[in-house]
Amino acid sequence: MLDPVAIVDSGYRFTWVNCSMVAFLGLPKESIVGETCHSLIHGSCGPIGACPLQKLKDDPLRQTIELEIPDRNLWLRVAVDPLFGADGELAGAVHVLTDITAAKQAEHAALLQSRRLELLNRIATSVLEEPDLETVMRDVMREVCRFLDLPRSAVRLFGKPDRLIEHAEPGFLPLDPDFYLFQLQCCSDSGRVYKEGRNVVVDDIRRCPVYEDRKEEIDRVRLGAFVEVPLRVQQQPIGVLFLCRAEPHSWTESEIATAEAVARQLAIAVRHAQVFRDQQELAGRLFSLMNNVPGVVYRGFRDWSVSFVGAEIERTIGYLPEEFLSRSLDWREMIHPDDLDSVKRAFREAVRAGRNLLRVEYRVRHKAGGYRWLSDRRQFIYNGDGSFAYVDGMLFDITARKRAEAEAREAGETFRGLIQASPLAIFGLDLSGNVTFWSQAAERVYGWSEQEVLHRPLLIVPEDKREEFRGLLEINRQGMSISGMEVRRRRKDASLIDISVWTSPLRDDKGNVVSIMVLSADITKRKQMEDALRQSEEQLRHSQKMEAVGRLAGGVAHDFNNLLTAIRGYSDLLLGRLDGNSSMRKDVEEIQRAGERAASLTRQLLAFSRKQMLQPKVLDLNAVVANMDNMLRRLIGEDVDLVTVLTPALWKVQVDPGQIEQVLMNLVVNARDAMPKGGKVTIETANVRLAEIYAQKHQTVQPGPYVMVAVSDTGGGMDEVTKNRLFEPFFTTKEKGKGTGLGLSTVYGIVKQSGGHIWVYSEIGRGSMFKVYFPRAIGMAVETASVEAQGPLQNGQETVLLVEDENVVRELVRDILQENGYTVLAASDGAEALQVWGSYPEQVHLMITDVVMPKMGGRELAESLEKQQAGLKVLYMSGYTDESIVHHGVLDSGIPFLQKPFTPDALLRKVREVLDTPRKD
Repeated sequence: MLDPVAIVDSGYRFTWVNCSMVAFLGLPKESIVGETCHSLIHGSCGPIGACPLQKLKDDPLRQTIELEIPDRNLWLRVAVDPLFGADGELAGAVHVLTDITAAKQAEHAALLQSRRLELLNRIATSVLEEPDLETVMRDVMREVCRFLDLPRSAVRLFGKPDRLIEHAEPGFLPLDPDFYLFQLQCCSDSGRVYKEGRNVVVDDIRRCPVYEDRKEEIDRVRLGAFVEVPLRVQQQPIGVLFLCRAEPHSWTESEIATAEAVARQLAIAVRHAQVFRDQQELAGRLFSLMNNVPGVVYRGFRDWSVSFVGAEIERTIGYLPEEFLSRSLDWREMIHPDDLDSVKRAFREAVRAGRNLLRVEYRVRHKAGGYRWLSDRRQFIYNGDGSFAYVDGMLFDITARKRAEAEAREAGETFRGLIQASPLAIFGLDLSGNVTFWSQAAERVYGWSEQEVLHRPLLIVPEDKREEFRGLLEINRQGMSISGMEVRRRRKDASLIDISVWTSPLRDDKGNVVSIMVLSADITKRKQMEDALRQSEEQLRHSQKMEAVGRLAGGVAHDFNNLLTAIRGYSDLLLGRLDGNSSMRKDVEEIQRAGERAASLTRQLLAFSRKQMLQPKVLDLNAVVANMDNMLRRLIGEDVDLVTVLTPALWKVQVDPGQIEQVLMNLVVNARDAMPKGGKVTIETANVRLAEIYAQKHQTVQPGPYVMVAVSDTGGGMDEVTKNRLFEPFFTTKEKGKGTGLGLSTVYGIVKQSGGHIWVYSEIGRGSMFKVYFPRAIGMAVETASVEAQGPLQNGQETVLLVEDENVVRELVRDILQENGYTVLAASDGAEALQVWGSYPEQVHLMITDVVMPKMGGRELAESLEKQQAGLKVLYMSGYTDESIVHHGVLDSGIPFLQKPFTPDALLRKVREVLDTPRKD
């Protein structure tokens, strides 16, 4: 049909109309011509304000307006072209009317749809970014009321018990939860919404049959009309959305469509909250990045580079992940210039404040053109010193209009992406124990690919752990989780590893366990470190215990040596005074032998406590072993074989030869005693280099070159309890009276005092091996021992100052010296010695002093007297070696020292030696 056309003169009167205009106006043509256009079309007395003919008088060009005819529900586009008379003046105009009602309705619908999409976008953003369902629901109710101009809205979620979330504008009373149930049951055809999932639309509640029964309550809460829309998840109704008005209202299709769209978003929110809860139960902090709905997962650094970006980046802005990973694209260049500074500022402020989370929104350029708005949620990771390390983040496209199906699909993809990005091995099992999911980390930890394990029984369980695994599977079938359990599993290469396991049963909508999610971490290295630390702690405790016992033994030996000095000294003097026929001689000899045995025990205690005198020399241990061969064979007897395996070109060591012979003899005797029925003893030597890893396992060892001497036997071996106490003094496994328990403690003390280490390797029924390590002596020549001939003792005539705090020792030494011609000045301590020195007018040739005394020690006394008499000779004596005389058990060069207990002969020879030796200035 042609558009209505009319010619109007300059006085706004119709002069000609076509048939379409006649039909449009609904009047006979003769009733139209001559009438003004504003009277027939607008019903006004004069031209309207937007009259195009009026505008032509000021601007003689075509004029176009859009005109609404409300009472006819009509929109027109009026195009007016001017008509000019012969004089060039405006004579009238041609009016062409075009019906644009359909276009206007479409435009209105589009605008309404745009506003609805904007509402849904705000709701979707709230759903995606806020995990708390209660908060989301209240935000949605408020947005719906604002959009549809409603006074009240609510959501009722089915469950045990039901949950009600409601929003009411000021002045509107909240409804009692039971009232919504009343609406559902009484105004919805007996629960049609719940059973069939259909909408219920009530334009006027007063027309409902139940209105009269609850009229007072309905009027009090100002309820006139409502819409009920079901919330569905996987086609199952989970709740109802209520939209309410105070007065009767005819609900439009647009309003109902809006309610349905909101209901879909709310169903997504419910599903999102459920997924969020499942994620929290499944992996706790591991899934912190999954507190949001699907998005682009990334790990970024301070320079804006990324080490990982999810595949969703391509769908979001059109670029491939590889383009960012290869740095062919810079994320900063993608951000809209107007947003870049604010993003940088927010990032810097968050790092400066030490925040853990940051949310920013900005625009990013799409590969196809234009920009997309992204919500960027960042979790900050810091180093141990508090400095920024990197961010784990997620990007959400907040410009997209996603439907529930797409969002659910993205949620699954993001969930899988996060699991694949996790450093923990994650896999899924069905209730029979078959693998349903296998992450990349699981492939790295266990060695099997996804294709090798999928839909098959779990391959990582060793044969001897099958029963244990079935028990764990049953625990999860019953709905219980496992957290941090440590178990042993195997890799594809058959090696065994220690892992820590977390499991969580996954349920369907009805709460039935349908599958199991398993997280595991390889803790093999951690367990090894724990074992190494435990061994180090045990070694340290043992070393500290041995050190404490050693200090006690050394103190006892020192005090005992003073007594032994008197016992042995006086017995020797007494024997010297008795003739060979004396009846007392035998008794005195027994006293002398008992003193010698006691002195031997004391030397062993000093050896264990590392306070004996050592005379180290550079030796070849092969020569030491060879020289002792015959003696050791006689010692062990004929029923024990002695085998020596000596390494040629053995490195040299610096040790006391006598003490090393004592070590070998004690170890060989100990080996013989471990084989009462005979066997074989093997002595081996070798050059070894103890590596760093050995030193880590043996706390007191320094890595480097060592010479090893090993003594092994084929005896019955030792248990752990015996090995742990092996070197303790007086500990023995022999029968009472068969041993002192000092043999191995002596070995231990000699080795430690010589700077070496000793370790025992033994198993029940497999014998024992003692390995001794001495540091290699580098750049030193082998020393040969010299034997000095001892001549007869000569009497002295010199004056000796004797300083000793033990009365019995002091009296003994004085008697011995005086009997042999010496003049003796005696003092009990350093202070008394100074007084005696000051009162004696003649020269003192020698001072004999104990090292450790009350008030003033022997070294301090000597230094004081040497200032008064240059060249004074000093002989020190002690029951143990003190640091003032001995450093680490080795005599300082040139310092005369006499170890208690000593014999009169040893004392007289040492005194003569010191007096006859020229002093070195």
